[in-house]
Order: sequence, then C-alpha cells, then structure tokens
Amino acid sequence: MATHTAYVFADNEESLVNGFNLGSSNNRITLGADDTLSVEHSNLSDSSGAATISGFSTSAWVSGSDLSVSRGNTGSRDVKSSPTASTFDLSVSISGYSSATIYIEIVSAVDTLPDDFSDSLNDITNAVPGVEYALGNFVVEDINTQVVASVSGTASTESRVGNNGAKNSSNKNVNVNARIYVWGTASTSYDSSTTATIQVGSRTVSKTITTRADPAVGTRIPFTPSSGAISLDDVRSFFGPKTGTNIAISDYYRGGDYVVDSTTGTPNNSELPTSGEISLDDFYNSFTTMFFSTSPGNREGEINTSTAEGTTAFNWNRVDDWEVGYGPDMEDGVDYRITHETTTFQELINNVTTYKVTFNGVDRDLTVAANRSAYSFGYVALGGSAIDVTVTAPQSTEAFISGAITLQIKHKEQPTYTYSTTFYYDYAIYGP
Repeated sequence: MATHTAYVFADNEESLVNGFNLGSSNNRITLGADDTLSVEHSNLSDSSGAATISGFSTSAWVSGSDLSVSRGNTGSRDVKSSPTASTFDLSVSISGYSSATIYIEIVSAVDTLPDDFSDSLNDITNAVPGVEYALGNFVVEDINTQVVASVSGTASTESRVGNNGAKNSSNKNVNVNARIYVWGTASTSYDSSTTATIQVGSRTVSKTITTRADPAVGTRIPFTPSSGAISLDDVRSFFGPKTGTNIAISDYYRGGDYVVDSTTGTPNNSELPTSGEISLDDFYNSFTTMFFSTSPGNREGEINTSTAEGTTAFNWNRVDDWEVGYGPDMEDGVDYRITHETTTFQELINNVTTYKVTFNGVDRDLTVAANRSAYSFGYVALGGSAIDVTVTAPQSTEAFISGAITLQIKHKEQPTYTYSTTFYYDYAIYGP
C-alpha cells in the first residue's frame, strides 16, 4: 500500500486554487488497490474556508462522497481492494477561487515489474583491483505501485536514489520515475570478477566487474638492442633510473627494483641472474613492463545550492593519485595523455556556469555540448600530467554530471607501447 499526498491552497495573487503533486492530464498520479490519496490544505492558504475535493466514485474508491479539508488539516480517500480501472479528474474548490484539478489513474492490478534497465548499467572490464566503479543509472518505469530496490552480490554493491540520496547497500522504497544510481567494487585480485546485482520490484539485473591481467607479467616491452653493441646507458635509459641516481650493474638483478622476475613467455628475463656476475649481453631479449601500480581513484562530490552558488573541483596528480611501474621511477620514463568523456549531463533546474576539464594547463569547456564527447589531449611529460575537473553552479540549481577519464602512458624509449586505466567522477547538484 502506498500513499500519495497532494498539497492545495487558495492563492489570492492568482485568484485560484493552487497546489503541488496534483498530476496532469498527460502525467497522472497512479494509484492501485488499497492505496491512499491524501490531500493537505496548507496553513499558508489565503482562505480560511475548507477545500472540497469532489469526483470520487465507488467503482474505485471506498467512499464516493466529497472530501472536505479545513485549512491546516489533511483528509484522505482510500482505493478499494478490487478497484475498477479508470481515470478521475478530481475537482478541488475553495469558495471565491477558481478550482484546481487532481489527475488520478486507478489501476486494477498491481504491476511491480519495471521496464528492463539492463542496458543502462555497464559491465566493467580491465578494472583495477579493489577499486569502486559507477555502473550507471536508470529511471524506474512502467510500475504502478511502490516497490523495493535492493542490491547484493560479491561487488559490495551500493545504490542511491536521486541526486542527493544516501549511497549505501540498504533497501530503498521507490516509485515510478525514480532515478537509481548503482556502484560496485572490483575484486582485490587480478584476472578475477565480482558481480553487482540490483533488484527493483520483481526485476533483477546483474553486472560483472572483471579485473585486468597481472600487469607485472602482461604488457611486455622488449629491450633494444637485441644484438650487437650494448652499453650501460642503454640499460639505464630502458629500465631506469631516468634521473641522476647512482646505480651499479648489480642493481639490475632479475627480481630487483628495476627488472621483473619472469623467466617464461616471450620476451623474458631468464638470462638475467638474481645474484653474482652479470654481463651486458644478458640483457638481450629481456623486457620490462609498464602499468599503473596504483591507479587514480573515482571521485564523488555534492554541491548544495540552497543558499548560494557552489563550486567543487576534483584533482588527480602523480604524487597523490597514481604510481607507474615496473621500477621505482618508471613515471619519468613515460609520457601522459588523457581522454575525457561526459557520460551523464542532466540539468534539471537552472544551468551550471562552469564545467571544464583541465590537463597540462589546457581547459576544455564542457558547458558546450559538443565538447562532452570523447576527446583526447596531447601527450605531455610527467610535470604536465595533473588533471582537474571543475563545476560551478548558481544558487537554486539541480543537476547531475558524471564523466570518465582514461589516463594513458606511453614508453619514451619504445613509444609504440602504451597502457591505460579509466576512472570516473560524478557531481550531484541540489538545493531548490
């Protein structure tokens, strides 16, 4: 059983009965068996007279008589247990004012099966172990009663209803047209998967988050030269360190700070010893790998515009948010670029005044719709790799914005080899 509350009042300025949650002729309030219509006559009404609601019928309502509600009070009518499906244009009248209408649709059967929302949620592949991902959002459609939205699965699934609802794993009561956001967390192991499941009413949808292969033995970059003359500078420029740190040939033992401990696959480091004598020709056909040993995390922010303009900025940078391997300073041996894409942009009330992504000091204005599609910045060295996303919203703005950023690294010595990771952000803007 569900209750819908309509609010009415006399409005001197317009000489009519006004209100909220009254529905419309093309978007009626849907009520089913044993549901309740509650009508509150606001204390702010400009008339001390009662509001009379008429147009009920015993074909669908327990009582077909008019409902009289005095100022500051609430009255109600219940739908029958077996109502006849029909529509009602209930008239709300207050003496001396033009009447208003409450638009109702009574359904004879309870429909708890929403439209399929599977396509609105994403499977995640190549996920970073242990990272939480936004799986998407959807609108609950084609139900005629309140239902429960619940989450489960091995992905520590969480949900949120609306822009500023609570994000957690708790069950939530939802009605038609509610928007639900879903998150899931990747396995802490490589090459593994977790499942995020959400059930809304009698429909259940599951999505999978699959982590990437272990990058320490995955993306192999072959050492060059593979024959002929070779120098310690060749070794150093390839494996690191890239800066002025003193280093000895013994620092390149297999399994040490600079060389992956792998003796299988092609290429491999089987010729490099783990101790004892090491020679330069041991490096022929060896390899290193390039990956994110720590990846940038997702960001979530809220902007409350109830009383004033609000601004929030997200920042990601190498010092605080990611590390590159293999090796203690591989970050100096790669160039960086990002690809940005806005995945959700909903302006419900008013417009945001600033929405931009900044990389290497270059801004891309995302208030321009054409700029929100996937866009790649140019490669830069480590010092220019900071990423910023900034949103400013004026007072009384409601919006929801989310985006995806793919950070790609390219090996300086072997530029045909790249590696990337994707992370996400969202802004919930509310206030009116």
